[in-house]
Amino acid sequence: MSMIPPKLTHGDNLANLFEKFNAVIDYLREIRLVPGSGIRINRLPAGTTIESTATATGGTLPIPPEGHPFDAKIINRGTEESPQYYVRIYNSSLPDSSYAGIVYVGDWDIYVPAADIAVTTQNGFYIDLTVTYTGEGRPPFSSGFSLRPYGYQPEQSETQFSTYVAEGKLPSVASRQTTDISVERRWV
Repeated sequence: MSMIPPKLTHGDNLANLFEKFNAVIDYLREIRLVPGSGIRINRLPAGTTIESTATATGGTLPIPPEGHPFDAKIINRGTEESPQYYVRIYNSSLPDSSYAGIVYVGDWDIYVPAADIAVTTQNGFYIDLTVTYTGEGRPPFSSGFSLRPYGYQPEQSETQFSTYVAEGKLPSVASRQTTDISVERRWV
């Protein structure tokens, strides 16, 4: 770990100011809390909490099947004779929340709205979360979920990050993301 960068001094030239400012940014990135084995970081509007999931023997507790961000479940909005299946992506630990989870990009916390995605295939499928850098607004990102049939790959670009959070085949779905998501080394 590096030391705290030195303070600005009177008479520093412009090039030196940029160097010291960048040293402060590098230091802040270095000391940012990140989750690790047995440790969960929860960044919420009211503040950040650090949660230990370790047992007394040093192992980690299994993540329960419910009670986590980006959980998934099948919903039938039709009838048994004529089903209309949707996958609901939501935060099952906060079922009344309008957010499915949080994506961390650098210093930005992107609250991803919960969503219901229509299932348009009888074959296997993935539910992808895509975060797009728009360069506009605060934060300069948009996010959304989409259904992708097995065999297709999500588009990746310099301005998009995609990951799958659930997969299934009717009439079932399984979460594949049980924590908030961090996007590393991108757009920061």
